[in-house]
Amino acid sequence: MADSTQNEKNNSFLSKIHKLVEKLTKPQLINICIELSFIIFLSGLIIGYIIAAFATGYNMWDNYISDLGSIRYTPAPFILDIIAMTTSVLLFPVLVYFSWSLYQATKKEAEGKWKAFYIVMKIFIIIGFILLVSAAVGFFGIGLFSEDRTTALGLHYFFSVVVFGSFGFSSIFNGIVVLFQNRNFELIYHRIIGVCMLFINVPVSILFIVLPPLVSIHFMEWMMLFSVFTWIMPTSIAIKKNLDI
Repeated sequence: MADSTQNEKNNSFLSKIHKLVEKLTKPQLINICIELSFIIFLSGLIIGYIIAAFATGYNMWDNYISDLGSIRYTPAPFILDIIAMTTSVLLFPVLVYFSWSLYQATKKEAEGKWKAFYIVMKIFIIIGFILLVSAAVGFFGIGLFSEDRTTALGLHYFFSVVVFGSFGFSSIFNGIVVLFQNRNFELIYHRIIGVCMLFINVPVSILFIVLPPLVSIHFMEWMMLFSVFTWIMPTSIAIKKNLDI
């Protein structure tokens, strides 16, 4: 009787999770989130950069991205704060859709094949999803706790490490899955996404840590941001092409 009750509770929990995923991955919602996140983030980043550059001489070589959120470097620090928090919220359903699509496709491919390999792939997807969610949380934290509101705990620096570290490690796990899994997006997007994750985002993240000679750490942080975009952009395009709307 106890086992039966426990199984019912587990099934009820899984059913709730499945319903939540269905709500978060509705095609119309995903399409809107993708379009709004890129419009808000890219336009905000460009406008914020131009304002800071003219006002204080802000530039990629001498300034961190986070400096765009400080009154010391720009008269409009709120721009970075707003786009960071807004974009992180908009990206969450997209991250769920991406990871859920990989999981479902890998589950189908496992039918009648070497189970151990696909179990490892599923574990990688779960780890990758956790890291992507962590990156989204870190991105929100960057906006909430800007350089001017970092607090005595140094929360801005903490969330900066979280967002870039999470994106870097997630690229390893998700990149491996994407290169080996063939049923989710078009083949060309699989190759582009997987290659960018493993051979652009990960190496750039390593270079940021070791910091090559004659290269500023500020510039490498910007390169890390751009390296993340090299796989987020084709991923978003692939998702939009697959949406049934």
